[in-house]
Amino acid sequence: MRVVAPELTSADGPAFRLHLDFLGAPDRFEELDEFLWRTASEVLRKQEPGLIERRTLERVFDSKLALTKQIFAADKGQLQARVSEQLLALGSNAKEFTLAVLRYRAASGRLPIVLFDNVDQLAVPIQTHIFTTAEHFANHLGCLSVLVIREESYATAHMQKQLTAYTIRAYHLSSPSFRQMIGLRIDFATNHAVKSEKQPELGVNYKQSSYESEEILEFFDLLRQSVFGRNHNIMRLIEAISFGNMRFALTLFNNFITSGA
Repeated sequence: MRVVAPELTSADGPAFRLHLDFLGAPDRFEELDEFLWRTASEVLRKQEPGLIERRTLERVFDSKLALTKQIFAADKGQLQARVSEQLLALGSNAKEFTLAVLRYRAASGRLPIVLFDNVDQLAVPIQTHIFTTAEHFANHLGCLSVLVIREESYATAHMQKQLTAYTIRAYHLSSPSFRQMIGLRIDFATNHAVKSEKQPELGVNYKQSSYESEEILEFFDLLRQSVFGRNHNIMRLIEAISFGNMRFALTLFNNFITSGA
């Protein structure tokens, strides 16, 4: 994975990234949740070591500590001991720690971006459970959930009504006509040969002689007459076989003109 705007998820950026890799995750429901929360907690602690400092933990678990602080407000010594005990229990619980950190970051104006990666390496029922978890993160924890799955996995989940959102289709740039494209390339090569004859510095690795230029021009003239004239079925065949893949079409065309046929 490549982050194209790292400043957005830096320590003081407007967002932070939580990458959950499910490669090697257990295929049993009772073990999956433990894996998810443990992985999330470990990633958070590794990315931001400052999260486990006492003053930060007190801010993260502020709502859970409110009652303790209210009850023991009169006894400072007892209050500190009780808060420390509660912080140790909450901070050691992977699920409680992860949920609290995500809510704390969202509330402080830093968008949590949670990536669910390699989900399609698991069995389909497990995938469904992770889809639901991703939706919970987005709707209840203020996160941006990103599911990274292969196209065929998405299609399967979509058909089974596990993922039912509308697909946002990117602008589609259709393939050009191969006849038009190869015609333009032949014209370009012909014009380049003429210019190289008049201006030798345009040659690639050698000074092109007048005789070589004439041969090149004659070759392209014959090629144009052939593939756009009496042998036009060659173009039809290439277009039919390549099915819009211009790179493959060019390979077929190159094989044809160098085959000696």
